[in-house]
Order: sequence, then C-alpha cells, then structure tokens
Amino acid sequence: MPINDTYVVPAPVVNFLCEHERSFLALRLVHGLLYVLDTALRGKMALVPAHFSKEHSVRTSTLAAAVGPEKATDNRWVHAACLELADQNILKNPTVQGRVFRFELDKKFSATFSTPTTAFAVMRTDQIRQCRTLHDLIFLSLTCLHGGKDRPRFLLPRIPMRLEPESSPSSLLPQEPPVQDPWRVPWCKSSRSWVNAAIRTSQILDHGYLIAPRQDMIDDFVSEVAVKIQTTKTKWERGTLYKFQPGTRSVIEIPTGGTKSVLNAEALAHKWHQTIIQ
Repeated sequence: MPINDTYVVPAPVVNFLCEHERSFLALRLVHGLLYVLDTALRGKMALVPAHFSKEHSVRTSTLAAAVGPEKATDNRWVHAACLELADQNILKNPTVQGRVFRFELDKKFSATFSTPTTAFAVMRTDQIRQCRTLHDLIFLSLTCLHGGKDRPRFLLPRIPMRLEPESSPSSLLPQEPPVQDPWRVPWCKSSRSWVNAAIRTSQILDHGYLIAPRQDMIDDFVSEVAVKIQTTKTKWERGTLYKFQPGTRSVIEIPTGGTKSVLNAEALAHKWHQTIIQ
C-alpha cells in the first residue's frame, strides 16, 4: 500500500542533491531514504551524522511504498538505482540483499545534514511518485524549498556558467578557460526538460511559475535561469513579479494548471502591475 506522508529536507541537503551529477532512479531512491531518516529521527535531520555513521538497512518494500514507480512489481528499480549511485558521492557501496537495502552515507553527503540552516523543504512521498524525470525531481525539490517565501525565487542548477581562467603571475601566455562539468547542459538543449518539469510541478502543487533565462551581452550566453513562484500565500508587489534583470529574454509563463506561453519584452511590460501569474 502506498505511503502518503511528509518529510523534511534541510536546504544544504537539497542543494547537494541538485548541484552535482545525478540520475533519476538514484535520486528517487535517495528521497525514499530521506523519508525513512526523517521518520526515524522525527524530523531532527541534524542528527543524521551522529545516528547513521555506519552501515544500516531498510526494507525495500518501505522504499517502494514511499517513492517506488507505480507499476513496479519487484526490486529491479532498486538494483538499477544502486548501480547508478556508485559514482554519485551520496552513499557508499549501496546493495540489495534479498528484501533489504543496505546503505552507508558518504561523508560529504552526511556532512550536509549538520550544516547550520533555517531553511527546509517540506516534501511528500506521493509528490515524488508523480515525478517522471530527473528534472521533475530537482524542480520539485527546489520549489518545495523556496515556495514558502513571500517572494520566492531560485536559480535553475545544471546550467553552464561563464567561468574565468585562473590567472598565473608566472605565465604571460593566455590561459585556457576551465572545462564545464559534463552534466551541465546549455539552456538551448535543456529548456524543454525544465519547462516540462515546471508544468508537471505546477499540476502537482498548484503553483504558477515564471522561467527567465538571462543572456550575457557577450556571445548571447545563457548563464542564469531564474524561476519565480506564485502561490496562494506569496506576497508579490506591483512591479516586482514580472520584473527581471537586463538581458532577460523570452520569459516562459506557466500559470496554475500547467499551460505555457512565452512573453517578449512588450508582453512583460504590459504585465508589470500583476501580482499573480495568469
């Protein structure tokens, strides 16, 4: 029987999971584990490093009931997730032994739980089960983390950044620019995935979103994609919700319910007074 329950994820944990190379099944399994840890510690997630410093186990049936694929009838998805987790600095040698999932937290991942923070994402297991892609999981996590603010806004992760080469006083030769992480995908190639994730999250949470790519003046390089959230509790003021930094073009508007439209500069100016996304 599916588990429909809430669990709390500290902001440093959310950011750690979103900012590195991840895969869908691996991240799905980790959210199941986060639910188990939160339940075991009754929401006191700062205690994770002290209470879970060694190898532990949890029944695969619990993970499946919390976050497992709807049509899954066995543990093949857990086995696949274990293989994907091998190089993602989250767990050490996760394995499935019969009906038990054995895990040990990686030190870098464990340390994020003890990082001081006042920000938390309140998530639900049934929301995780509705996610279909890695982008869905990441977008949902960041929305749950920031959505409770008066004027919620966050930047999409995994977008290539404009990196400057390190200067060396001993060398007069021009330095090669640093290489981007291979899992960072340009906006032109990832926009559809992010927009689909926003539409699905809008349907799950009844939120509205504005997705705003900002281009540098040089090379029209999209180095930042901001997301603004509108809920029944947000307090956007006139002239703030539809206002963006210079260089922002083709803002994608997703009102509650999950439809999509693209706003040019003229359309943005026409909506400057709105405090809700519609």
